[in-house]
Amino acid sequence: MEMKNRLYDIDRAKGLAILLVVLGHLVARGEPPKDADWYLFLKLIIYKFHMAFFMFLSGVIFNYTYKDISNLIEYKKYACKKIKRLMPGFIIFAGVILFGKILASHILYVDNVNHNIPLAIIDIFIFPKKSVAGSLWYIYVLLEFYLIIPILLIVTDKTLPLLLCIGFFLYFSPSTDYFMLNNVFKYMIYFTLGLMASANYDLYKYFIKRYHFVFIALFGCSFLSMSFVSNEASDLIIGLCSIPALHGLVINKLLINSKILLTLGIYVYAIYLMNTITIGIAKALLFKFMSWDGLNFLFFFPVLFISGIVLPILIKKYIFKYSPYLSRITN
Repeated sequence: MEMKNRLYDIDRAKGLAILLVVLGHLVARGEPPKDADWYLFLKLIIYKFHMAFFMFLSGVIFNYTYKDISNLIEYKKYACKKIKRLMPGFIIFAGVILFGKILASHILYVDNVNHNIPLAIIDIFIFPKKSVAGSLWYIYVLLEFYLIIPILLIVTDKTLPLLLCIGFFLYFSPSTDYFMLNNVFKYMIYFTLGLMASANYDLYKYFIKRYHFVFIALFGCSFLSMSFVSNEASDLIIGLCSIPALHGLVINKLLINSKILLTLGIYVYAIYLMNTITIGIAKALLFKFMSWDGLNFLFFFPVLFISGIVLPILIKKYIFKYSPYLSRITN
């Protein structure tokens, strides 16, 4: 079997994407800091595009590693492999978040606690984004894409432009939050664009590198759409413009050799699984001594951000090495 070369630019792009994710997680569903409007505005801007970029990168990786499925037996093996790959991390860390919040709430401040354990578990599996472990929703939707896309590739005879049209149609179609179908509809277009970029990767990279400054300008201008079109339409415009702008950053001179982004990209799954846990612990401990309102948030901000990035890496590298199972499911 031919081994494909690792896409280091995608690792760095994932590193950039996870930085944006952690920035958005610093303030969860509890009372936001007062007089820290600059962060709330920053979070609003980040949430316009960061998951669109993440889903695009997921589509690139899917297509790059995907092996054609031709029959039901092959699909069953493939589906079981993906479920075993993604669900253990989702279930274990959702459980850690659920029971950790319940226990910690007796002595510390904790956001979004649900003491009704049966109902909380149902929410985790039926309405993941609304559950106590809402930060893990991406894994849930990613698994759905991994299970759905092979079927759609067969149905469309691998006609990616047709799949892209389906993505556009779904984006503007009514949906439900049951089983995160609303987010499947929302992000299908970005995942498909990742498939298309991966299918013509050298040409795609040449194009975004050559015209990177144009894409940066378009990305900046795309935020003007927030004043003229619906929130749904502006999300799409900004999300689409973000892809070549952000990916172009990591293949140009400024960041092409960034070891920090490369490290973050390699540890991206561990960071994603644990960042809200480590941020929550740091926040609860700081709340014992001070509020995060006003100027205090200027201290909270770097502490929480570093906690969300560095601590998951340290846990993965120095603690999970003693548990082959935890080490494996967080790779």
